[in-house]
Amino acid sequence: MVATTLGEEPNGQPITRDLLTQFEIAKVFDDNTAPITSIDFHASGDVCVTASADDSLRLYDAVNGTSKHFVWSKKYGCAHARFTHSRSSIIYASTKEDDTIRYHSLHENKYLRYFRGHTDRVVDLEMSPNSDSFLSASQDGSVRLWDLRVATCQGLAASQGRGRPSVAFDQVAKVFAVALGTKIRLYDMANYDAGPFSTLDISLPRLPSTSHYSQAPQLLPPPPIIAIEFGNNGKDILVSTAGDLCYLVDSYATPPQTHPVRVELKGHRNSTNMDLTAAITPDAKFAAVGSDDHMIYIWDTEKGSRAAALPGHHELPTVVKWNPRYMMFASAGNTQLVFWTPPPIDPTGPVRSGS
Repeated sequence: MVATTLGEEPNGQPITRDLLTQFEIAKVFDDNTAPITSIDFHASGDVCVTASADDSLRLYDAVNGTSKHFVWSKKYGCAHARFTHSRSSIIYASTKEDDTIRYHSLHENKYLRYFRGHTDRVVDLEMSPNSDSFLSASQDGSVRLWDLRVATCQGLAASQGRGRPSVAFDQVAKVFAVALGTKIRLYDMANYDAGPFSTLDISLPRLPSTSHYSQAPQLLPPPPIIAIEFGNNGKDILVSTAGDLCYLVDSYATPPQTHPVRVELKGHRNSTNMDLTAAITPDAKFAAVGSDDHMIYIWDTEKGSRAAALPGHHELPTVVKWNPRYMMFASAGNTQLVFWTPPPIDPTGPVRSGS
């Protein structure tokens, strides 16, 4: 691959503003015939998997920048593909036939287990970072806890109501978050049956309406939440939306004393209200999202200021995902998968990003 080096620091090279402005397209894959809907990296950072509306699941070597393998899921469709702790096994949601979650071996191309229980489309999956547990969220209003080793549901969070919930674990899987509407509910993994221990409403006061019927300030909902992600600092939650705003939410906030929205990330464009999935860097210092001007915008998460704007996509990049171990990220613009890295320095291997 057009890979960079390990650098001079044995534990990895820090991600900086200057370095981010140098990121460029390292590899473009034109393997799909319909939009790519999800990207995930294995915890090792070595491999990447995508799911597409063309019913394919594709595995890529993230270090060498090559396509490794693909399988079809023509009968059931596929979405929200997530690695388990194995590089060759994934879970993914069905988009046809039923609402079953499938545990699939990419190496053997066979199903290892089926997880049934949802009665409407599964709209999010999240693997625990330190166990065989995973979360699923469905438009049936439920969030379920599963174990890869057992086909039956291991737990059920209280009904979230109809809609499109999103889920995320914190970096040590002691807490999980469920977002629906304008609210993010935080659950103790060891005591989720008791309900959320904190509820964060991210509605923000807006300017007075221009209508002559009302000049009073209004509390308007943000654009619909389509994804959430905990930063590795355990505090920040990156909120992706189907609008031209992303949010960094303080999971330690104590409303009403402190508002949970710590920073608004804005400046990218989303004139057609597409689902734009943002990503936070492994050190939680920067966040990136696509824009309908075909750019990737990157912000400093502490100040909310723009750190970089990267050109190169030919279409709107709807999904961005940061590699957890190496100095690279991936983005998907319709049918194209793109790998981004800093300019190559030495062809011996990729830069390992510092934590």
